[in-house]
Amino acid sequence: MTSSLDAQTITRLAEEKIRVKTIALGLRVTEFFHDFDRLRSGYVTASQFK
Repeated sequence: MTSSLDAQTITRLAEEKIRVKTIALGLRVTEFFHDFDRLRSGYVTASQFK
């Protein structure tokens, strides 16, 4: 990566790499977040994630 990439692009690329690896390994990540996502909306806030 070059230094011209902004933080948002770097974050998006990191998320994509994580997504690809978890799918390849057959990990079901969403199940680990069910306790934090009580409304089952598909979103977890940063404060909940910490």
